Amino acid sequence: MKTPSPDLFRLINAMSASEKRYFKKDTKDSSTSELFDLINDQSAYEEDEIKKKLSDKSFAKNLKVHKNRLQQILLKNLRSYYEEKSAQSKIKVLIENGEILIKKQLYDLAFNQFEKALNICKNYEEYELMLVVLGVQARMSSYFKDMLPADAMPMVEMEKCAAIIQNYVQHAIVNKKILHFLNMESVSMQVSEAFHYIQKLIKEEIIDKEREPLSPIAERMYLHSQALMYNANNDAERSYELTKKILEKFESNPHIVEEKNAQYFNCIVNHLSFTARLDKLQEVENWVNKVRKHAENHEQLLPNLVYIYQTFVEALRGRQQFTKIKAILEIDFRALVEKFNLEDEYVSKLTNAFGVEAYIALDEYDKAGDIIVRILNSNQDLPKDMLYAIYILELIYHFDQKNFMLIENMVAAHQKRIRRNNEQLPFFEAVISFFKNSSNGANFERKNYFGLHQTSLAKFENDPVFFFLNLLFDYPLWVTSHERKISYAAILKQKEALKKR
Repeated sequence: MKTPSPDLFRLINAMSASEKRYFKKDTKDSSTSELFDLINDQSAYEEDEIKKKLSDKSFAKNLKVHKNRLQQILLKNLRSYYEEKSAQSKIKVLIENGEILIKKQLYDLAFNQFEKALNICKNYEEYELMLVVLGVQARMSSYFKDMLPADAMPMVEMEKCAAIIQNYVQHAIVNKKILHFLNMESVSMQVSEAFHYIQKLIKEEIIDKEREPLSPIAERMYLHSQALMYNANNDAERSYELTKKILEKFESNPHIVEEKNAQYFNCIVNHLSFTARLDKLQEVENWVNKVRKHAENHEQLLPNLVYIYQTFVEALRGRQQFTKIKAILEIDFRALVEKFNLEDEYVSKLTNAFGVEAYIALDEYDKAGDIIVRILNSNQDLPKDMLYAIYILELIYHFDQKNFMLIENMVAAHQKRIRRNNEQLPFFEAVISFFKNSSNGANFERKNYFGLHQTSLAKFENDPVFFFLNLLFDYPLWVTSHERKISYAAILKQKEALKKR
């Protein structure tokens, strides 16, 4: 039996609250409205349940037909909802108006529509649509020369516009090549090699071919490629300056900030990461507040605030502002995750993981334990390095709670898994061996176990699990705290005090 298509469910699930209200206000058919409501109430598409609940059983028998009809109604409704809400829709309406006026032989009125469309194209960098408008004007100018100003040359403008589009595409291709290169799992180049690869690509494809940006959109793309290049060389300062320039160029044209709101948001995400790496915490906080307001004005961006909170929490961790981390996780971040069902997203789990250290530093172990359980019980598989880092955080949590018998069982389970999967995990194996010994040993022996473990950590500096763990938690400092027999919170305060001297 053929599986019922979930396409309608996916479309309804993708609609915003305001889009759904617009549809409900507009629809008159009670059966169609009921079908919409039943699908909208489902968390996963179950067609049999829909059929059982529909009031009109004859409607239920022809559900496939009515589903297709509802999908077409929704698409038409969405077109109506967005008509003239975006620059693209305004331009398309003006083009359609012009075409209708041409058919009515009202050529002067048609030209007025096209002129308005061109102005919007220029303000909003809609070069592809500008080419369409110029094409219509060029065609008409052959027959109705008196309709255009004497100095108007649509064909020449078309050529310029085509060159701008081609130039942008060239910059976009280079940018995509860089991103593809950086995202490839197979890439094993050293930092300097990655930098030289990108530098060579930009030189050969842009500089040597004299492809200087011809439009603001191409210029932003070029600056982004350069930012990626310097980031590949761990030059956060240069990357910061370039992404700052991109944002300044965005904000020099308020039309673009509004129209290309998702692009603007992504640029802020990139800039925030470099700002955080340079420890400019006040600037990070200013951008967080600014981007929140931007997302509130463009509700489709709200779920993406998780990336902002992740960067903010990471920056706060660098300054040991654990109380502030706790407030963000428990108020802003938690509300966002629950509202948009983002618990299983990788970025959500990573942000939560940063909270473990904050709660341990604040001596709120119950909350640290809750986060660890929530991450490990996730429905989505964790990346290997993150998974084993979280396992170590779990061991830290139970050790500080003196759950030594439980640690012994956990270590045995980890050792069994490693043997079964034939995995090579040098740092993780050293850690679980250390926890087994230190949890079994007498109190007076533990100081020696911690001292020996601390000495051994230097050889694991390049281990991926060790690296990931230290993104989340200062593991060497935790080991030192137990060697000195003081709390992790106390040794963090000592470390911060030394920084201020």
